Amino acid sequence: MKKFFYLMACVAIAGFGFTSCGDDDDTTPGGGSSANEVRAPKTEEFAAIYSFPETEAPVATFKELDGKTLKKTIKEIEVTEDEHIIFTLKELPALEAPTRAAGEESWCMYKFTKNGDTYKVVGFGTIIIVKDGEGYLIELRPNEGEMAKATGKYRRSTRDALTKKLCLTWTIESYRVQVKTEKGATVGTKWKSLNGGGCDFQELIDYANENHKAGIKANLGKKQVVEGITFTGEHTFLINYKNTDEQDVGNWNWKPENTDNTGGTVKYLWRNPNKMGNDFLGDLGGEAIIRFDGKYCRLTLIGQVDRKSEVSIDFKLK
Repeated sequence: MKKFFYLMACVAIAGFGFTSCGDDDDTTPGGGSSANEVRAPKTEEFAAIYSFPETEAPVATFKELDGKTLKKTIKEIEVTEDEHIIFTLKELPALEAPTRAAGEESWCMYKFTKNGDTYKVVGFGTIIIVKDGEGYLIELRPNEGEMAKATGKYRRSTRDALTKKLCLTWTIESYRVQVKTEKGATVGTKWKSLNGGGCDFQELIDYANENHKAGIKANLGKKQVVEGITFTGEHTFLINYKNTDEQDVGNWNWKPENTDNTGGTVKYLWRNPNKMGNDFLGDLGGEAIIRFDGKYCRLTLIGQVDRKSEVSIDFKLK
Protein backbone atom coordinates (compact mmCIF):
# COMPACT_ATOMS: atom_id res chain seq x y z
CA MET A 1 0.00 0.00 0.00
CA LYS A 2 3.05 2.19 0.20
CA LYS A 3 2.95 2.95 -3.50
CA PHE A 4 0.17 5.50 -3.75
CA PHE A 5 0.69 6.78 -0.25
CA TYR A 6 4.23 7.79 -0.97
CA LEU A 7 3.50 8.88 -4.50
CA MET A 8 0.88 11.26 -3.24
CA ALA A 9 3.01 12.17 -0.25
CA CYS A 10 5.55 13.33 -2.78
CA VAL A 11 2.87 15.62 -4.13
CA ALA A 12 2.09 17.08 -0.76
CA ILE A 13 5.28 18.49 0.60
CA ALA A 14 6.84 20.84 -1.93
CA GLY A 15 7.64 24.43 -1.26
CA PHE A 16 7.05 24.96 2.45
CA GLY A 17 8.49 24.45 5.92
CA PHE A 18 7.31 21.81 8.37
CA THR A 19 5.72 22.84 11.67
CA SER A 20 3.55 21.30 14.34
CA CYS A 21 -0.11 21.31 13.34
CA GLY A 22 -2.56 22.82 15.80
CA ASP A 23 -6.35 22.59 15.92
CA ASP A 24 -6.66 25.66 13.71
CA ASP A 25 -4.96 23.84 10.82
CA ASP A 26 -8.23 22.29 9.64
CA THR A 27 -9.12 25.51 7.84
CA THR A 28 -8.28 24.94 4.19
CA PRO A 29 -7.53 27.65 1.62
CA GLY A 30 -10.47 27.99 -0.73
CA GLY A 31 -12.69 25.67 1.32
CA GLY A 32 -16.04 24.78 -0.24
CA SER A 33 -19.39 25.79 1.28
CA SER A 34 -22.78 24.13 1.28
CA ALA A 35 -23.89 26.62 -1.38
CA ASN A 36 -21.30 25.27 -3.83
CA GLU A 37 -21.32 22.01 -5.73
CA VAL A 38 -18.76 19.97 -7.61
CA ARG A 39 -18.77 21.16 -11.20
CA ALA A 40 -20.53 18.91 -13.67
CA PRO A 41 -18.39 16.82 -16.09
CA LYS A 42 -18.39 18.62 -19.44
CA THR A 43 -18.35 15.60 -21.80
CA GLU A 44 -20.05 12.89 -19.73
CA GLU A 45 -22.48 11.96 -22.52
CA PHE A 46 -19.60 10.95 -24.83
CA ALA A 47 -17.51 9.08 -22.23
CA ALA A 48 -16.59 5.53 -23.25
CA ILE A 49 -13.70 3.19 -24.07
CA TYR A 50 -13.01 2.04 -27.63
CA SER A 51 -10.74 -1.02 -27.71
CA PHE A 52 -9.06 -2.78 -30.64
CA PRO A 53 -8.18 -6.46 -31.24
CA GLU A 54 -4.41 -6.90 -31.15
CA THR A 55 -4.26 -8.02 -34.78
CA GLU A 56 -6.31 -5.03 -35.98
CA ALA A 57 -5.01 -2.28 -33.71
CA PRO A 58 -4.21 0.95 -35.59
CA VAL A 59 -0.76 2.52 -35.58
CA ALA A 60 -0.41 6.28 -35.21
CA THR A 61 2.42 8.78 -34.89
CA PHE A 62 2.75 10.71 -31.63
CA LYS A 63 4.91 13.77 -31.11
CA GLU A 64 6.68 13.97 -27.76
CA LEU A 65 7.68 17.09 -25.83
CA ASP A 66 11.27 16.91 -27.07
CA GLY A 67 10.03 17.01 -30.66
CA LYS A 68 10.63 13.33 -31.46
CA THR A 69 7.91 11.43 -33.30
CA LEU A 70 7.18 7.80 -32.41
CA LYS A 71 4.91 5.26 -34.06
CA LYS A 72 2.84 3.39 -31.49
CA THR A 73 0.09 0.80 -31.59
CA ILE A 74 -3.16 2.04 -30.04
CA LYS A 75 -4.73 -0.54 -27.74
CA GLU A 76 -7.56 1.63 -26.39
CA ILE A 77 -8.98 5.12 -26.74
CA GLU A 78 -10.86 6.36 -23.69
CA VAL A 79 -13.04 9.46 -23.91
CA THR A 80 -13.31 10.86 -20.39
CA GLU A 81 -16.20 12.71 -18.77
CA ASP A 82 -14.18 15.91 -18.59
CA GLU A 83 -12.88 16.92 -22.05
CA HIS A 84 -9.91 14.56 -22.29
CA ILE A 85 -8.93 11.54 -24.35
CA ILE A 86 -6.58 8.89 -22.92
CA PHE A 87 -4.62 6.68 -25.33
CA THR A 88 -3.37 3.30 -24.11
CA LEU A 89 -0.38 2.51 -26.33
CA LYS A 90 1.93 -0.39 -27.02
CA GLU A 91 5.50 0.07 -28.15
CA LEU A 92 6.36 -1.26 -31.60
CA PRO A 93 9.38 -3.55 -32.08
CA ALA A 94 11.23 -0.75 -33.86
CA LEU A 95 14.34 1.37 -33.39
CA GLU A 96 12.41 4.53 -32.49
CA ALA A 97 12.06 3.44 -28.84
CA PRO A 98 15.20 1.44 -27.96
CA THR A 99 14.85 2.06 -24.22
CA ARG A 100 11.47 0.32 -23.98
CA ALA A 101 10.56 -3.28 -24.64
CA ALA A 102 8.24 -4.03 -27.54
CA GLY A 103 4.69 -4.54 -26.27
CA GLU A 104 5.19 -2.43 -23.13
CA GLU A 105 2.20 -0.23 -22.39
CA SER A 106 2.31 3.54 -22.02
CA TRP A 107 -0.29 6.30 -21.88
CA CYS A 108 -0.87 9.83 -23.03
CA MET A 109 -3.73 12.24 -22.45
CA TYR A 110 -4.95 15.17 -24.54
CA LYS A 111 -7.76 17.68 -24.28
CA PHE A 112 -10.45 17.58 -26.97
CA THR A 113 -13.44 19.41 -28.41
CA LYS A 114 -16.24 17.62 -30.29
CA ASN A 115 -18.25 18.59 -33.35
CA GLY A 116 -20.60 15.83 -34.52
CA ASP A 117 -18.53 12.67 -35.06
CA THR A 118 -15.26 14.61 -35.09
CA TYR A 119 -12.98 14.99 -32.07
CA LYS A 120 -10.33 17.69 -32.38
CA VAL A 121 -7.57 16.47 -30.07
CA VAL A 122 -5.13 19.20 -29.02
CA GLY A 123 -1.55 18.04 -29.57
CA PHE A 124 -2.49 14.94 -31.57
CA GLY A 125 -4.80 15.73 -34.47
CA THR A 126 -8.32 14.60 -35.36
CA ILE A 127 -10.31 11.45 -34.54
CA ILE A 128 -13.56 10.57 -36.31
CA ILE A 129 -15.78 7.94 -34.61
CA VAL A 130 -18.79 6.59 -36.52
CA LYS A 131 -21.19 3.77 -35.57
CA ASP A 132 -20.64 0.84 -37.94
CA GLY A 133 -22.94 -2.13 -37.31
CA GLU A 134 -22.03 -3.64 -33.93
CA GLY A 135 -18.76 -1.73 -33.77
CA TYR A 136 -17.40 1.74 -34.38
CA LEU A 137 -15.28 2.80 -37.32
CA ILE A 138 -12.48 4.99 -36.02
CA GLU A 139 -10.37 7.16 -38.28
CA LEU A 140 -7.20 8.71 -36.88
CA ARG A 141 -5.67 11.75 -38.54
CA PRO A 142 -2.57 12.68 -36.55
CA ASN A 143 -0.78 15.95 -37.09
CA GLU A 144 2.35 13.90 -37.76
CA GLY A 145 2.37 10.80 -39.96
CA GLU A 146 -0.28 8.95 -41.94
CA MET A 147 -4.00 8.43 -41.42
CA ALA A 148 -5.13 5.11 -39.91
CA LYS A 149 -8.49 3.34 -39.71
CA ALA A 150 -9.77 0.55 -37.46
CA THR A 151 -13.00 -0.87 -36.04
CA GLY A 152 -13.22 -0.56 -32.27
CA LYS A 153 -15.41 -2.21 -29.65
CA TYR A 154 -17.42 0.15 -27.48
CA ARG A 155 -17.72 -0.12 -23.69
CA ARG A 156 -19.60 2.15 -21.33
CA SER A 157 -20.67 1.41 -17.77
CA THR A 158 -23.55 2.82 -15.73
CA ARG A 159 -22.41 5.78 -13.65
CA ASP A 160 -24.05 6.52 -10.32
CA ALA A 161 -24.30 10.03 -8.88
CA LEU A 162 -21.27 9.59 -6.62
CA THR A 163 -19.08 8.37 -9.48
CA LYS A 164 -20.13 11.30 -11.64
CA LYS A 165 -18.85 13.66 -8.94
CA LEU A 166 -15.43 12.04 -9.03
CA CYS A 167 -15.06 11.77 -12.82
CA LEU A 168 -13.18 14.98 -13.46
CA THR A 169 -9.66 16.12 -14.17
CA TRP A 170 -8.68 17.58 -10.80
CA THR A 171 -5.93 19.98 -9.82
CA ILE A 172 -4.46 20.21 -6.32
CA GLU A 173 -5.68 23.44 -4.75
CA SER A 174 -4.12 22.87 -1.32
CA TYR A 175 -2.52 20.08 0.65
CA ARG A 176 -0.85 19.09 3.90
CA VAL A 177 1.11 16.20 5.36
CA GLN A 178 1.22 15.05 8.98
CA VAL A 179 3.47 12.54 10.70
CA LYS A 180 2.70 10.72 13.93
CA THR A 181 6.07 9.95 15.47
CA GLU A 182 7.08 7.02 17.66
CA LYS A 183 6.60 9.30 20.70
CA GLY A 184 2.98 9.97 19.76
CA ALA A 185 3.50 13.55 18.61
CA THR A 186 1.91 14.77 15.38
CA VAL A 187 4.02 17.11 13.30
CA GLY A 188 3.77 18.31 9.73
CA THR A 189 2.45 21.17 7.67
CA LYS A 190 -0.39 23.62 7.66
CA TRP A 191 -2.58 23.64 4.54
CA LYS A 192 -0.53 25.09 1.70
CA SER A 193 -0.96 26.13 -1.94
CA LEU A 194 1.82 26.47 -4.51
CA ASN A 195 2.00 29.33 -6.97
CA GLY A 196 1.53 27.96 -10.47
CA GLY A 197 0.37 24.56 -9.23
CA GLY A 198 2.27 21.32 -9.05
CA CYS A 199 4.21 19.72 -6.22
CA ASP A 200 7.84 18.64 -5.92
CA PHE A 201 8.22 14.98 -4.91
CA GLN A 202 11.86 15.30 -3.93
CA GLU A 203 11.05 17.73 -1.12
CA LEU A 204 8.90 15.11 0.58
CA ILE A 205 11.45 12.36 0.16
CA ASP A 206 14.15 14.57 1.65
CA TYR A 207 11.90 15.50 4.57
CA ALA A 208 10.93 11.90 5.32
CA ASN A 209 14.53 10.71 5.12
CA GLU A 210 16.13 13.55 7.05
CA ASN A 211 13.50 13.97 9.76
CA HIS A 212 12.08 10.46 10.18
CA LYS A 213 14.86 8.16 8.91
CA ALA A 214 12.56 6.67 6.27
CA GLY A 215 15.43 5.30 4.21
CA ILE A 216 13.60 6.02 0.95
CA LYS A 217 15.56 5.39 -2.23
CA ALA A 218 14.32 7.32 -5.21
CA ASN A 219 15.19 8.04 -8.80
CA LEU A 220 12.22 10.11 -9.91
CA GLY A 221 13.63 11.10 -13.26
CA LYS A 222 11.19 13.45 -14.99
CA LYS A 223 8.26 12.56 -12.74
CA GLN A 224 9.05 15.10 -10.02
CA VAL A 225 6.14 17.53 -10.37
CA VAL A 226 2.52 16.42 -10.54
CA GLU A 227 0.03 18.54 -12.48
CA GLY A 228 -3.27 16.79 -11.78
CA ILE A 229 -5.30 13.61 -11.37
CA THR A 230 -8.02 12.36 -13.72
CA PHE A 231 -10.72 9.88 -12.67
CA THR A 232 -13.08 8.30 -15.22
CA GLY A 233 -16.31 6.36 -15.00
CA GLU A 234 -14.63 3.44 -16.72
CA HIS A 235 -12.58 3.11 -13.52
CA THR A 236 -9.36 4.57 -14.86
CA PHE A 237 -7.26 7.12 -12.99
CA LEU A 238 -4.26 8.92 -14.42
CA ILE A 239 -1.60 11.02 -12.72
CA ASN A 240 -0.27 13.69 -15.05
CA TYR A 241 3.18 15.19 -14.49
CA LYS A 242 4.62 18.51 -15.55
CA ASN A 243 7.21 18.81 -18.33
CA THR A 244 7.17 15.13 -19.29
CA ASP A 245 5.21 12.75 -21.52
CA GLU A 246 5.14 10.12 -18.77
CA GLN A 247 1.99 9.30 -16.79
CA ASP A 248 1.07 6.76 -14.14
CA VAL A 249 -2.21 4.94 -14.66
CA GLY A 250 -4.34 2.61 -12.57
CA ASN A 251 -7.83 1.21 -12.06
CA TRP A 252 -10.12 2.22 -9.19
CA ASN A 253 -13.38 1.04 -7.60
CA TRP A 254 -15.56 2.15 -4.71
CA LYS A 255 -15.77 -0.07 -1.64
CA PRO A 256 -19.58 -0.26 -1.37
CA GLU A 257 -19.57 -0.84 2.37
CA ASN A 258 -17.66 2.40 2.91
CA THR A 259 -19.58 4.82 0.68
CA ASP A 260 -22.45 7.28 1.12
CA ASN A 261 -23.64 10.38 -0.74
CA THR A 262 -20.67 12.41 0.54
CA GLY A 263 -17.92 10.05 -0.64
CA GLY A 264 -16.23 6.88 0.51
CA THR A 265 -13.22 4.61 0.16
CA VAL A 266 -11.74 3.60 -3.18
CA LYS A 267 -9.45 0.67 -3.88
CA TYR A 268 -6.91 1.13 -6.65
CA LEU A 269 -4.56 -1.07 -8.66
CA TRP A 270 -1.62 0.20 -10.72
CA ARG A 271 -1.26 -0.76 -14.37
CA ASN A 272 2.47 -0.04 -14.28
CA PRO A 273 3.68 -1.42 -10.92
CA ASN A 274 7.29 -0.95 -9.83
CA LYS A 275 7.85 1.91 -12.28
CA MET A 276 7.13 4.85 -10.04
CA GLY A 277 10.78 5.79 -9.50
CA ASN A 278 10.75 4.90 -5.78
CA ASP A 279 11.61 1.76 -3.86
CA PHE A 280 8.48 2.25 -1.71
CA LEU A 281 6.11 2.22 -4.71
CA GLY A 282 6.48 -1.46 -5.56
CA ASP A 283 3.09 -2.63 -4.28
CA LEU A 284 0.25 -3.18 -6.71
CA GLY A 285 -2.19 -0.76 -5.12
CA GLY A 286 -4.01 0.37 -1.99
CA GLU A 287 -6.92 2.45 -0.72
CA ALA A 288 -7.79 6.15 -0.48
CA ILE A 289 -10.59 8.05 1.27
CA ILE A 290 -12.56 10.55 -0.81
CA ARG A 291 -15.00 13.13 0.56
CA PHE A 292 -16.84 15.88 -1.31
CA ASP A 293 -17.10 19.27 0.39
CA GLY A 294 -19.02 21.81 -1.63
CA LYS A 295 -17.20 22.20 -4.94
CA TYR A 296 -14.05 20.50 -3.62
CA CYS A 297 -12.94 16.91 -3.28
CA ARG A 298 -10.81 15.91 -0.32
CA LEU A 299 -8.47 12.97 -0.82
CA THR A 300 -6.92 11.41 2.30
CA LEU A 301 -4.15 8.81 2.38
CA ILE A 302 -2.52 7.10 5.36
CA GLY A 303 0.70 5.16 5.02
CA GLN A 304 3.86 4.09 6.78
CA VAL A 305 7.17 5.89 6.40
CA ASP A 306 8.64 3.19 8.61
CA ARG A 307 7.42 1.07 11.52
CA LYS A 308 7.79 3.99 13.90
CA SER A 309 6.07 6.80 12.01
CA GLU A 310 2.60 7.05 10.46
CA VAL A 311 2.07 9.54 7.65
CA SER A 312 -1.28 11.01 6.63
CA ILE A 313 -1.73 13.24 3.59
CA ASP A 314 -4.75 15.41 2.78
CA PHE A 315 -5.44 17.01 -0.59
CA LYS A 316 -8.03 19.57 -1.51
CA LEU A 317 -8.81 18.97 -5.17
CA LYS A 318 -10.73 21.33 -7.41
